[in-house]
Amino acid sequence: MVAFPILQTPPQAVEPSPMVAMKRSRLQELGVGEYATLDSPKRLAHDTSAWRNLPNPMGAANWFSLLTMLWMDPLIHLGAKRPLQEQDVWQLCPQDTAAHLNQTFQSHWGHEVRSQTHPNYTRALWRTLQFKTLWTTALYGFCSALSLLQPVVIKFLLEFLQASPFADNQPVHTPMGISSGYVLATLLTVLSFLSVTLQDYGQFLTSNLGVNAKSIVMDCVYLKTLQLSGGAKRAMSSGEIVTLSSVDSERVYQGYLGGPWVLMAPLTLVVLFVLVGIEMGPVVGLVGGMSMALVLYWGFISSKAVGEVRRQVLTVQAERVKLTSEALQGVRVVKLYAWESYLERRIDAIRSDELRLLRSYQYHRVLNTIVLSIAPVLSLALCLAVYVAQGYQLTTSVAFTTLAYMNVARMPCSVFSSSVMGVSEAVASCIRIGKFMSLNEVVLSVDPPLQTTPIEATVQMQRANFSWNIDPSGRQEASEIEGPMTLKNISLTIAPNTLTIVVGPVGSGKSSLISALLGEIHQISGSRLVNGRVAYVNQE
Repeated sequence: MVAFPILQTPPQAVEPSPMVAMKRSRLQELGVGEYATLDSPKRLAHDTSAWRNLPNPMGAANWFSLLTMLWMDPLIHLGAKRPLQEQDVWQLCPQDTAAHLNQTFQSHWGHEVRSQTHPNYTRALWRTLQFKTLWTTALYGFCSALSLLQPVVIKFLLEFLQASPFADNQPVHTPMGISSGYVLATLLTVLSFLSVTLQDYGQFLTSNLGVNAKSIVMDCVYLKTLQLSGGAKRAMSSGEIVTLSSVDSERVYQGYLGGPWVLMAPLTLVVLFVLVGIEMGPVVGLVGGMSMALVLYWGFISSKAVGEVRRQVLTVQAERVKLTSEALQGVRVVKLYAWESYLERRIDAIRSDELRLLRSYQYHRVLNTIVLSIAPVLSLALCLAVYVAQGYQLTTSVAFTTLAYMNVARMPCSVFSSSVMGVSEAVASCIRIGKFMSLNEVVLSVDPPLQTTPIEATVQMQRANFSWNIDPSGRQEASEIEGPMTLKNISLTIAPNTLTIVVGPVGSGKSSLISALLGEIHQISGSRLVNGRVAYVNQE
C-alpha cells in the first residue's frame, strides 16, 4: 500500500468571522475583558492541492492493496471529512490516459482500414482492450468457482453437525477428509471472503474497462469530426455527431460493465445444476436445469427485443437532437419567418414517439428483470418437488444445500438480462460509430516549403480545378469525376499586405474557394500556392 501525506503545508488557523471580531473589539472598548466563549473553535486548514500533482497510487500498489482497494483509503478518509474537489484526485495512471488509449486504438484501427474492405470498429476496440477484458472475465470465472464451492462446504458442515461424535467416541470424517467443524467453518469464511473480494475487484476492473472504452469512443469521434470532408459533413448533422459522442459512448460503457456476465452467467448455471444433479439425482438436476434454461432463453429473446426498442429510441433521440440543434443555430431565421409553431409541432411529434418507445422499453426491461429475479425461487421449488416425488426423504442437509445453490444462482440470473441488453446496445453503437469512422476524410493538398525570401504573392492559383466528388483515396482523374466541377478554371493572385473580398450570391462557391485555399477540397488540375501559415475563422 502506498502512503502519501494528507497535510502538504503546516496547519493554518482559520481566522474568526468579521461579526465575532467586531463584538470582541466593542467589548474591549467598553472595558470588558476578553471573552473566550466568543471565539470560534480552532480548526486546521488542510491543503491537499498537491494531490493533483501526485502519481496515482494504484500504479505502485501491491496485489493485496489492489484486491482490497486499500490504496483508495486516503481519498475515502479525506472524503469523510469534507466534500472532495477536483484537485483532491490524483493523476490518471499512464495506461488510462486518453493519449495512450487513442494511440493504441489508432494502431488497431489503422490495421483494420488497411487489411479489411469494410473496417470493423468493434473488432478494433476489442483488440485495444483485449488483454484486460480476458483477464477480467477469467477473474469472474474464478469468483464463480469459489461461490460454487460454498454450498459443498455447507453440506459437509451440516453433515458434521448432524453426526454424533460421542456415540462411539470416534471422530467424524467428511468426504473432504476434514474432521474438525472449526476448520470447515473457517474454510467457509475464507471462501466467502475471497469470492466477495474478487467480485468487487472484478467490478472495479469492468468499470475501468468501460471508462477506457468510453474515452476511446469520445476521442476518436472528436478527431474524426475535425477530418471530415465536405460531403461527409453534409451527410452527418451535428446532432448525430453529438449522439455518437454522448449517448453511444455511454452505451459502450454499459456494455463493458456487463460483458463478462454474458459468458459467465450461463456457464455458472450449467455447472450449478450439474452439482445439483450430483447431490439430488440426475432427474432433479435435469428438470431444474431445463426450467432455468427456458427462463434464460426467454430472457435472451426478451433482451434482444429490448435492445431493438433501444436502438429505435436512439434513432429518434438523434433526430430530436438534430432538429433542436438546427433550430437553435438558425433561431434568427426561425423568428424572421415565424416558424416557431411549425418547429414546436415537429419537436412535439418526435418527442411523443420517443416517449412511446421509452415506455415500451421500460415495460419490457422491468418485466424481464422481475422474471429472471424470481427464476431461482421457482427452480428451487421445482427441484424440491421432483426430489420428494421420487420418494426421497427431504433432510436438512439436502434442503439447505439446495437453497445455497439457488442463492448462488441469484447473481447470474439477475445480471444476465441487463448484460445481454448492454452488450447488444454496445454492439449496435459500435456499428454506428464504425460507419461514422468510415466516412470520407479531407484530402489535403500538399503546399510547397515556406519561402524566406520576399515574394510577390501570398496566394496564387493558375487554371485550377477543384471537386468534392472523389473517392476517399483521391486517385480519380478529371474525366472520372461524377457531376460538374465544384470550382473550374480558377486563376487568382493575392499580394502580401492586401485585403481581398470575395462577393457572390448563395451557392456561387465562396465557401468552396476558402476550402480550396485551406487545401480541404481535392485539386484536380492546375497549380495552387499558399505561402505561410493560414488561420481560418468561420463566421458560424
